[in-house]
Formats: sequence, structure tokens, C-alpha cells
Amino acid sequence: MTTEMYLFGTLLAVCSCVKHFVSQFAMNSIPATKKVKKKKKKKKKKKKKKKKKKKKKKKKKKKKKKKKLKRKK
Repeated sequence: MTTEMYLFGTLLAVCSCVKHFVSQFAMNSIPATKKVKKKKKKKKKKKKKKKKKKKKKKKKKKKKKKKKLKRKK
């Protein structure tokens, strides 16, 4: 009875050990089963170019020369 229990215990231990190694091997060989956290690419914010406002040139108003009335002497 004790030998059976001992054998059973060792069998369980061996099984668990083998299972562990197999799972590790499988995880390494198949990339799909790996839990890989994909790094999210940070979107670069495009800087908005400030449009330079064109200054409007003010047109100089020509002053009209007032004609002096010549008095007849």
C-alpha cells in the first residue's frame, strides 16, 4: 500500500513537472499563445502652422489742392 502511494505521488510530481516544461516549451515555440502586450503607437500630434496675416497696405488718400480763387484786381 505504501509503495503504491509512493509511486502515485512520484507519478503526480513527474507529471506536473513535465506539464510545466511542456507548457513553457509550447509558449516559447508558438508566438500566438504568448501573451504579448502590443505597444500602442502614440500618434504624433501635428502642429498647426499659424497662418501669418497679411497686413493690408493702407492707401494714402491724395489731398486735393484747393484752388485759390484769384481775385480780380
